[in-house]
Amino acid sequence: MLPIVIELFRETREPEFSEAIAYIGTRLAIEHSPEHGYRRLPPEVLRRVSLFYDDVGKLVAHGVVDERLVIGSYGLNIVTMWDALAPYICRERALTTHAMSYFEDLAARAKARPMSAVHASIRLARCPPLPAAGP
Repeated sequence: MLPIVIELFRETREPEFSEAIAYIGTRLAIEHSPEHGYRRLPPEVLRRVSLFYDDVGKLVAHGVVDERLVIGSYGLNIVTMWDALAPYICRERALTTHAMSYFEDLAARAKARPMSAVHASIRLARCPPLPAAGP
């Protein structure tokens, strides 16, 4: 499992992944209508984000990777990206085939079990900074 987890973390740290996330969050809805589904979206959106989260969802659904690790690391982003891409994915389903089922399942899991709940369940500790020393 460790090589899989390392590869997931590596992918999300690539500049192109961050750029695709930013594009989806700021420009996708302005530049593309969901009318034609997701297949006409820029490839970086399809490959970098939706297919990535669909693949991660497969790993979680089949118990290969612990759900807490994925949601604790990416939960908010999973939900945000699903909410932005769902109109395109749902329209694609109406046009062609039932796609991105694992991404949807992953988003549903992340909505039902927010990052903060995962962090609390594993007792993720906090370490606030010390007060600044005065002059």
